[in-house]
Amino acid sequence: MTEAETYLRELSGLDIQRVVFSLPLSDNAYRKTVLRVLENGSYQAESFTEKQAFHENFPAAELESRLTALFPAKYRQMHAVTTRYEYDAKLSKKGKLLTNRTKVQTVSEVPAAHNRAKNYLIDAENLPPVFQELGVAGADGKILRAKYDKYRQICRFTELIDDVLAKDSRDELRIVDFGCVKSYLTFVIYYYITEILRKKAYIVGLDLKKEVIDKCRALAVKYGYTGLDFRHTDIKDFVPDGRVDMVIALHACDTATDYALYFAVKTGANYIFAVPCCQKEVNQRIKAQSLTLLTDYGLVKERFSALVTDALRAKLLEVYGYAAEIVEFVDFENSPKNMLIRARRKASADRFKRERCLSEIEKAKKEFGIEITLERLLAEL
Repeated sequence: MTEAETYLRELSGLDIQRVVFSLPLSDNAYRKTVLRVLENGSYQAESFTEKQAFHENFPAAELESRLTALFPAKYRQMHAVTTRYEYDAKLSKKGKLLTNRTKVQTVSEVPAAHNRAKNYLIDAENLPPVFQELGVAGADGKILRAKYDKYRQICRFTELIDDVLAKDSRDELRIVDFGCVKSYLTFVIYYYITEILRKKAYIVGLDLKKEVIDKCRALAVKYGYTGLDFRHTDIKDFVPDGRVDMVIALHACDTATDYALYFAVKTGANYIFAVPCCQKEVNQRIKAQSLTLLTDYGLVKERFSALVTDALRAKLLEVYGYAAEIVEFVDFENSPKNMLIRARRKASADRFKRERCLSEIEKAKKEFGIEITLERLLAEL
């Protein structure tokens, strides 16, 4: 085993959040490749040419082989970030492996010019202790610099929920979180409802990874979060114990978002919050009749497919009695998955708006030759 292979094996065993490969070799078609961890614990590889970006998701078990395939075989330089350290590796012109490790700064250690104060619902100076368990804060309770974007994302989501829940008069809220994964937001939402709004909360978090569910259950017990319940089950198989007030689906991949939205409509959930991910269904089928400039280029086609998928989802929710909107979740520079569908069930139906939405949906389907899973599912109601 070479020195580089040994180094990468040790690195792959850490909690890698992001890896950037640069300085490509002459036979490399890509100028840069970025690996980033996803909410479900798997990874995404994003490779850049001069004009396009190509994406591929892969399981965490393949991380070591992916690292080895890229460095130093394809790139001469690598920068990796974990929750505690940043690692740099470079292959010199003489073939020598040069490495360095620096500690990740917490937010309190970042110069003031880069750490402007903002009043968030979740106070950075008084974080719930579970933030340390989730890897967002260090042992001193301060937010890790590498996780500050995650903290801002958490706060942004809490603010979006606060916009509707602060006006809700119920004393207890029942929520289903599809694809809860590491449950940053599940725990935070529970904290927000019980400690800030002072309401009762019962939240069920679902995920397909048993080890994730086991960890979340243990944390809920450790911190006395009696209203949190985690279950190892698929979205399609879940049957709620009672009424559902809110459905959350963050980064549910491809049609998993459709099943979560279908569940929300079927159960009459009052609120829906969904951040879709990997909208492959439309991308694989879309074919423009006249607007071919939107489908002629790979990157444009991929992004447009995601946009039209989520627009159709929002329109379908309106057809079935919801007031829906699409808002920015986080800054695009922090995550390309930055659109959130937020919907609220209306007290009464608007027949004319329903007909207008159906007409718009049919026009889009005809132009691009597409149909999404959510429409097929809702047709069964």
